[in-house]
Order: sequence, then C-alpha cells, then structure tokens
Amino acid sequence: MRLEALSANFDGFHDVHFNDAASFIVAERERESTKTDSRNGLGKSTTISVIDFCLGGQLSRQLQPTVGRGWRFSLALETRNGARLVVTRSPDNASEIEVTGNRTRAGLQDPNVPDDQPLRLGTTTWNRWLQSQSFPARGVAAETPTWRSLIRHFVRFKTDTFIDPFRTVKNPGAEQLQKENAYLLGLDWSIPAEWASLRADVARLDALDVEDISLDDKIASVESRLAKAKSRAVALERELGEFSIVPEYKTVEREANRTATSIKKLTNDIISGEQLIALYESKLDVEATTGQSRIAELYSEAGVVLADSIVRSLEEAQAFYVQVSTNRANYLHDEISRLSDDLEAKRATRADLDARQSEVMQILNSGGALEDFAELQKRLAATQTEVSTYQLELEELGRISARRVKLKSDEATLAARTRRDLSERFERRSDILNRFAEILELLYGDDAELQISIGQRRTGLQLKMKLPKGGSDGVDKMAIFAYNIAISESFAKQSIGPGFLIHDSLLFADVDERQVAQALEIAVASAESFGYQYIAALNSDKIPWADLEAEETVRDNTVLILSDATPAGSLFGVRITNETSATVEALLDDELAEE
Repeated sequence: MRLEALSANFDGFHDVHFNDAASFIVAERERESTKTDSRNGLGKSTTISVIDFCLGGQLSRQLQPTVGRGWRFSLALETRNGARLVVTRSPDNASEIEVTGNRTRAGLQDPNVPDDQPLRLGTTTWNRWLQSQSFPARGVAAETPTWRSLIRHFVRFKTDTFIDPFRTVKNPGAEQLQKENAYLLGLDWSIPAEWASLRADVARLDALDVEDISLDDKIASVESRLAKAKSRAVALERELGEFSIVPEYKTVEREANRTATSIKKLTNDIISGEQLIALYESKLDVEATTGQSRIAELYSEAGVVLADSIVRSLEEAQAFYVQVSTNRANYLHDEISRLSDDLEAKRATRADLDARQSEVMQILNSGGALEDFAELQKRLAATQTEVSTYQLELEELGRISARRVKLKSDEATLAARTRRDLSERFERRSDILNRFAEILELLYGDDAELQISIGQRRTGLQLKMKLPKGGSDGVDKMAIFAYNIAISESFAKQSIGPGFLIHDSLLFADVDERQVAQALEIAVASAESFGYQYIAALNSDKIPWADLEAEETVRDNTVLILSDATPAGSLFGVRITNETSATVEALLDDELAEE
C-alpha cells in the first residue's frame, strides 16, 4: 500500500500529503516561543497515531482528548493493484470504519452498498482486509500473525515499540514474539506455537515431580502398594470361596452357648453329688462301728462289778443306741442310693448334651453366618476397588512416563525441524542478516550481527544481536532502525508488507548526531531504491544538518512542519487539553479486544 494523505474534518487541521519515498514531519521551535513552550503536544507523534488509528489501531493516548468533539480523521491510500481508497474514522465512534473509493478493485465489495456510497465496516473486518493486502501466508499452512501484531513493527511510535528490534509490546509471550519475527524473517511461523505447546506439556509433567519424588519413584511406590492390595484380594477371594453359610447360624450359636452352660452346671452338680456320697459313706462306717459297742464287758474287764439292775439298764441303753444307729445307717443308705440315682441321671443328661454340643460345633465349624459372609464380601470389594485404583494410577503414570519419553522424542524432532527450517529458508533471511549488519557497521564502523538460532531447553527460536559499542542506548535504538530497514527492503522485494515504515522521533532521541544523519540518509536511499515509503517524525533541533551529506535529504522530503509559536502551528490547529470524555474507556473496548 501507499499512503497518500491524512486529513480531518476541521479547517485548522494540518493536512499531510506523503511522498512516494521519504516523508518527514518536523516539530520546530520558533523564536517567539517562550521557555515554557514545548514541541511535545504539537502533533508529530499524534500524526503517526492518527495514521495508526485509521489503520485499525486502538484509540491512543494522544487521541483520547478528541473524544466527544466531533473529530473525523481520513487517510487516503492506494493499494498494490492501484485501487484508491479513503478511510475515515472518528474517536466518537471508534468501532466503525468508513471506506470510500474504488472498493470493487480493492476487494471490499458489499452487494447491499453501491460503490458510490461509503462502506461501513467493523474494525475486525477492516483489519482482516489490511492483513490480506500486506501479510500473505507465504506457503505456510498456518494462520499468519494478525495485522495489528505485525504492523506495530512498521509503525513505531509507542514507548514499548522502542525496547528492542524484536518486541513491540513490553512483555510479549515467547510464542507471540517468535511467531511475529519468524514471519518477518521468512521462517515457518507455525513452529513457535509447537514449541509453546511442547513447553506447556513438559511443564504439566514436571508439576508431577514434587517434594523430591520423581515420576519413576511414584511408579515404584504404586507398584508396591498394588502388589500388597492384590495379595489381600486373593486371600479374601479364597476365604469367600471356602465360606459356607449356616442357616440360622445365630440360633445354632445361641444353642451351643446354652448347651455349654448346661454341661458346665451338670458337671458341677455331679462333682458335688459325688463328694456328698463319699461323705455319707464315711458316716455309714462310723455308725456300724458304734452300733457294736459292749459297755458291760468293758466295765467287767476293768474289774468293775455292776449290779444286775445296772447291767440290765446298760443293755437296754445299748439296744436303744444300736437301734438309733441302725436307723441312721438306713437313712444314709437311702440318701446314698438316691444321690447315686440322681448322679446317674445327670451323667446321662450330660452325655446327651455333650453329644449335642459336638453336633452343634460341627455345624458351626462347617460355615459361618450370612453377616460374616457379607462382611467378607464388603472387604473384598473394597480391596478390589483399591486394586483397580492402583492399576488406573499405574496406567496413568505409565502413560505419563510414555508421554515424557515421547516429549523428548518430539523435542528432538521439533529441534531438527527448526534447524531444517533455518537451513532451508536461509536464503530468505540472508539479505536481512547481511543488511542489518551492514547498516550498523556503516553507522558505527564496527562488526554487528543478527543471530537467529534454536534456543536451549525448549525455548524455540532464539533472536540475538551482536552490537557495536554494546551498552549504548543509541546503539540499541539504531539496532531497531537497522532491523526495520532490512525487513522493509526484504518485503519490498517480495511485493508484500504494508509498503511503508514509520518511526517516531523517540527512535533518534539518544543517538549521536552523526549516526542520526547517516540513518536518515540510509532510510531515504532505501525507500527510493526499494519502492516503499519511509515516514519519520523529527525535532528540528535534533536534525544534524551539519552531518548530512546534503540538507535536501531532509528539506526536500519534509511534508509537514509543526510550530510551537501559536496553537495554530500544532497538528489540530488548536490546543486540545487532556480533559477526556468519560466514555473513552468504553470506546476502547472494541479496540482492545481486536489487539
């Protein structure tokens, strides 16, 4: 594309008509200005901001004060196939783009809108069209980086775009940075996404190795627990297989308990009976001896002669005692007989109970209760669940281990593919590498290199520079300049890219005058030789007139001079304060989403 002119709907606005090659926007301090006047706010950076706004960019800080004031900015441009368009956009309605001109030739047709009427587009549609005009797929079967992410490399006016050649935002992700620069350098920009995916997969696997426990140690631990659980399950299955359920087990068990109690009581009774019989038998022997006592004979042997009447009384007493003893002996005989019969009955009862107890115990020993069987089943089910859990965990860990092995293989494959891509596409970027080094060597007289390689530890593409007099802010800024010029020349030779390169004065702020002069001469010569537009904003007192080979390099290509003498000298023709509309944030929503 070629930018033709920038205008607005207020008469005070300083229209800008761009040259086919180099165009400079200069902010100048007039003698009438005071010490408190400044070129900041005159509009040189704002001019670039307006261009970016018309090219689908978000509402920048410089343009926020125009919200609610009825401003409409228009950018006239020409496409590569010669279609001329005018793009109009208002900060009051930033979500709408109005396009007029030869829309059919430009490929912006809408059957519902005639060519002689304005076509109103959303920012997403407009940005997609701009991308189709500037950044084709170039033979890579992957979606290209977005228009907004790539155009920031060609329109540098925000502070973050001057950090280094490769970044246009302060903290881009590795994938975004590599993808954008891979496209710019003619490499396969789908590879950075694969590196990002690989890094994410590795990070997820690495998260499993916590507290000094590696994945392999986890597998070994789970295997040990699984072996134990399987052993318990086999034992429980065997126990269940041999388990026989006894009907009415609890009833039989209660009978066994009652029988045991009865047997114990009978045994105690039998022992007591046997002891009582022994006592009675000993008493019976005493009675027999006592009944045979001879009292009269005992007196005679002692030499005592008893009267007949006394002897007769003793014999009667003896007879009475014998009778009593006989009666007691008879009683003892009867008790011994009764106890013996009772013992015999109890022994018989105990024998019967012993037999029944044996039968009951055989029944109990042959099986168990249904509740016991259910408990065994429950324990087996729990153990089998534990086994299944360990098996699943082991399978998952096995898959993770296999995934880790595969990731190592994938990493090696991706590294080989990246190296192959770097090798096969070397010719595409060789001019960029050489031109980058050449520009910096022209500026500083020392070696410089742009190094594109494969990074270590899955970082993907590695973008590095070897700069002359490293550490100087000016050298770093000129590295951005050299990279942009080299890319613009490469794209111009391929008839792709936006067709213009725009730099704000921030690029030259810390650069020595001699290098600024050489950079401007290089940019003008490059734009003229390769057929693209170079647009730069400059401060008049930073233009190194004495170091330029020809002042015409800048003077003949200056398309706008802004002055701080009066408000009329600023871009808008009036001083616009920083008091912004309360609706600015709402108006930015669509733009931020598009970014």
